[in-house]
Amino acid sequence: MSADLAPSSKTPFLDGAISAWTWIESKASHNEGGVSWPAAEGSSQVSDTLYHGMPGGVLLGSALANAAGSANLRDRALAVSGGYESRLRSALAPSASHAPDVPAMGLYTGRGGIAAVSAALGRLVPGKPSSALSELAYPGFLDSIEANAARSEWGDSTDVVSGAAGVGFTLLDLQRRKIENVRSLRLARACADWLIGQGEPAGEGALKWRIGKQTKLVYPNFSHGTSGVATFLAELYRDTRDARYLEAARQGAKYMESIAKVDAGGVCWVHHEGEDLTYAGWCHGPAGTIRMYYSLWRATGEKRWIERAGQCAEWLLRNARAEDLKQGSGLWNVSMCCGVAGIGDALCDWYHVSKDARCLRAAKACGDYLLQAGVREADGMKWPQAEHRVRPELVQAQTGYSQGAAGIGLFLLKLHLVSSGKKALPWRLPDNPFGAP
Repeated sequence: MSADLAPSSKTPFLDGAISAWTWIESKASHNEGGVSWPAAEGSSQVSDTLYHGMPGGVLLGSALANAAGSANLRDRALAVSGGYESRLRSALAPSASHAPDVPAMGLYTGRGGIAAVSAALGRLVPGKPSSALSELAYPGFLDSIEANAARSEWGDSTDVVSGAAGVGFTLLDLQRRKIENVRSLRLARACADWLIGQGEPAGEGALKWRIGKQTKLVYPNFSHGTSGVATFLAELYRDTRDARYLEAARQGAKYMESIAKVDAGGVCWVHHEGEDLTYAGWCHGPAGTIRMYYSLWRATGEKRWIERAGQCAEWLLRNARAEDLKQGSGLWNVSMCCGVAGIGDALCDWYHVSKDARCLRAAKACGDYLLQAGVREADGMKWPQAEHRVRPELVQAQTGYSQGAAGIGLFLLKLHLVSSGKKALPWRLPDNPFGAP
């Protein structure tokens, strides 16, 4: 590790973020086609998805280049992001013999993630007004979505991770960044119209969404369920003032209220209908569903929504402490998706809104836990973990955003900036309304 990137006890969270990125960087292979690295240590699989793949590492490196003030780190991060752009530019070109193995639909498992990270690079990379990838990433993504819209087909999934809600968030983000904004907003509306048609009655004046018609389980929370869809619809209402979108978002919230588990310790929801299993994180818990209530408050100004968001945070403070991490608890791993990093990230977001010092203290406890849980190597830090609750034996150290070092590093960097009193962060993924315009 370069001398100017050596750990410093004065900035442990920043040091952790840098260590996460240098470990990812150590896995990179450079060749004539650009740069690539595997999704997990010991694997040869390379992914271009935001969930498991390289976009997360590119985002972390570029965010560090923007925030850390190290010329050495900036140059190395720019070299990696430039190499990744070269790889994708070759693969996305019309004459390419093969395209990245990334479907059109979805934010975390689809091309929406590539478009979202490309948009973020335009803000993060010093002296670079927009990502060099943009002229291919945005039109290619929009063209594929346009073809779906023309057929009124939005895939087999409604959700944020791999379906229409994630696409909708990406389209709305491109519109707000004024990247082909007229086209993006038109497609976002078409996406929302399709989603409304997929809603299922869930009591008087209530709607719920399942991932797809063939999916047996109904997940209510953010990543695969009603609260993620309702968040997108509430955010789209803010840009269009079309009452249909707000009404559908309210109907989704009414379903969520009907199944909420509320007590003095806050509010939470089951992982899926029919089983009393509670998760804490972004994917299936209050750390993600807090976004729906915050978006409804942004859309309406109604006090009840911001109060319910506060109850989500209260549940996390009381029931999702990093020191209580254990297998099968609903808080069993360290990741941004379903573990400690995602919970700390949500607490940072809520701290910006509420100024509740308990949230910042709890987020720092999450950061401290992650620094202790990480495995330090000569080339940085990694976090071996079991991604799946039902497969505790499958332990991997991953590189990506949702389950690996990239997401953990981005949380640690965010925590460093929030702890330093930064009022605004230079990056944000499209599905996060905190800090959105």
